[in-house]
Amino acid sequence: IFTGLRRSEGITYEEIGIHSREEFEKFYRESFNELSGFVHSGHVKMDSSSIRLTKEGIDISNKIMALFV
Repeated sequence: IFTGLRRSEGITYEEIGIHSREEFEKFYRESFNELSGFVHSGHVKMDSSSIRLTKEGIDISNKIMALFV
């Protein structure tokens, strides 16, 4: 995830062995509330198949990616 988020297209859930956004939310439940804050602030885009940083999110990418370490 860490390196995948550095790509402009982000990373698909399938690439990390997860089959849906719901499964992603469950797997990362401990950090999902904080991640949701980044989604609501416009730093992260999530859809049914992928997650990626926005242009604004790139500026704070280390803070976002730290959720997955």
